Amino acid sequence: MAVRGLDNDISVASFVLTQTTEQGKKPTTQQYFVVDVWQKTAGGWQATDRYISQLKNASVPTAPTDVKPTGKN
Repeated sequence: MAVRGLDNDISVASFVLTQTTEQGKKPTTQQYFVVDVWQKTAGGWQATDRYISQLKNASVPTAPTDVKPTGKN
């Protein structure tokens, strides 16, 4: 997540949202790039706008695995 202050009362946050759903007993993972605009009000920070775009053909990072050295490299 990245947040940039544009003014004392306006900030923009951006992040990648990863969502996994199950369709026909097969999990499907999709990623979206999200940008939120936040405005500071008397009651606190409030999201005013959201922009979202699906990332096509994006690879989803997997958990690292331990690999034993073979001595061949």
